[in-house]
Amino acid sequence: QPDTSTDRGKRDAFLMLFLYKTGARVQELVDVRICDIQLSDTPRVLLHGKGAKSRAIPLRDDVVQHLKKYLALFHESESQYSDQYLFYSVRNQKKKRMTEQNVRSIVSKYGSMARETNKEVPEQVHPHLFRHSWAMFLYQNGVDLTLISQWLGHAQFKTTLIYAHADTEIND
Repeated sequence: QPDTSTDRGKRDAFLMLFLYKTGARVQELVDVRICDIQLSDTPRVLLHGKGAKSRAIPLRDDVVQHLKKYLALFHESESQYSDQYLFYSVRNQKKKRMTEQNVRSIVSKYGSMARETNKEVPEQVHPHLFRHSWAMFLYQNGVDLTLISQWLGHAQFKTTLIYAHADTEIND
């Protein structure tokens, strides 16, 4: 839904792609700094989650391609070691960490727009829906639940079992 002919639309489209393809919680997303991203042979992002726990999430090729374009547009003067937030808002002519509420508003806005053309889109689209959708996608495509649990940063494996149960209900 974002108008990718505008800078804001490009930002919003990448924000939602990044949210989906990393399974990040909203707080984890807005806490990502450029120095948390490694674009080496095995591209990944370090997410800082609940309880001061960090975890490395692999970045797929499509995400890396979009990330490079995003960095060139929004962080052209930053080095890979910069502690600048990946997603930011400009307030008082300064780049500040984007808020969780800002992310929720962006996702909700585009969810409502999408629903206007496709009634299968849920009435309430929220960032956590991206996390659940990515986990289901991974599970349905053969990724082991233990690995999904690690990528999602679940403290308890039984939390991840929800996806196996949900898949059984869908396929019945």
